[in-house]
Amino acid sequence: MTKTQELKFWLLDITQEVDKHPPEIWLWGIDREGRRVLLVDRRFEHYFIAIVNDPRVEKRIASIAGVSRVSLTERKYYGRPVNAVVVYCHPKEVDKVAKRVSNVSGVTNILEQDYRYSQRYLIDNNLSPSAWHVFRVRRLREVKAQVDAVYEVVEYIGREDAPPPDLKILAFDCVYFSEVASPLPDRDPVVAIAIATTDSVEVLTGKEGEILDYFVKKIQEVDPDII
Repeated sequence: MTKTQELKFWLLDITQEVDKHPPEIWLWGIDREGRRVLLVDRRFEHYFIAIVNDPRVEKRIASIAGVSRVSLTERKYYGRPVNAVVVYCHPKEVDKVAKRVSNVSGVTNILEQDYRYSQRYLIDNNLSPSAWHVFRVRRLREVKAQVDAVYEVVEYIGREDAPPPDLKILAFDCVYFSEVASPLPDRDPVVAIAIATTDSVEVLTGKEGEILDYFVKKIQEVDPDII
């Protein structure tokens, strides 16, 4: 087993890989040394809430296809305490499973089934982008990504207050030649792109194909953290 380590991490973005089993949360960011890193979290279970009028409904819900496990709890619904079943399932199956659960006798409402997997992860872990977070991680080598290092999340420890890291930023603005109304991509060409980075400003003009080719190369060259 690979050794674990504590990693301080500035969160830039989050994506979800729900075609995998188990599904994965991918956290993109920068560590204290300025390296661009990817954290992969395979621990998080997706879920939604079923409001029930009888706690015994929990067992019926647990037997439904696609449900991995359930947990009976008490929630407040419009200020009133109610019995609720937390229904865990794969994020790709949540719509189908929620529909099946809604048809179970004793289920009075379905809540939070429209939360994306990544959205649920941020909420439950109280994670905010553009902030420092501390994780316990281990090195992960089988995942390939355009970063300096990839780690698997073992534990989320918490936040840390500190100034932001040095970020590579790229901003751009396009000018289109349109003789009639709003520009359309299949009719009106790009005639100029202005690009500003942390270190430079330039304006590209010429033929559309040449402008776009150079623009793509510029993004690859700068490899910005924020566009």
